[in-house]
Amino acid sequence: MWSISLELMTTQSIKGYFRSHYPIIDLEIDNRKTSLILDTGFNGEIMLPKRIIEVLDLAQIGFMEYRTADGRKNITQLYTTPIKIMNEVMNVPVVATDSNFSLAGIKLFNNCKIILEENKNIVEISEPN
Repeated sequence: MWSISLELMTTQSIKGYFRSHYPIIDLEIDNRKTSLILDTGFNGEIMLPKRIIEVLDLAQIGFMEYRTADGRKNITQLYTTPIKIMNEVMNVPVVATDSNFSLAGIKLFNNCKIILEENKNIVEISEPN
């Protein structure tokens, strides 16, 4: 008698939604659920308001220079924190901002498939097939 076992591959994904025309995803940052705008124009990992960084008590690792969408150069504090993405925990750099919005940048999802369909309220990030 032959026994055949099949291991099913489950695709991990992050599902979000649109709010005020912005794609929103929820990630676990330092063991806390945090809503972020998925910003495909931000080539970093995470950008958080300084007030959230203070609440999370993140460890500062230095400073960095970055360009804003309108081309201005800024120098700001750089932090690090554990973040959970698709059941994997990794330490990522966090850029501080004086603004009131939190961003998840495209560098977090380099090898992922991203689907954004505002008219259907679909925001989905999945591992490549």
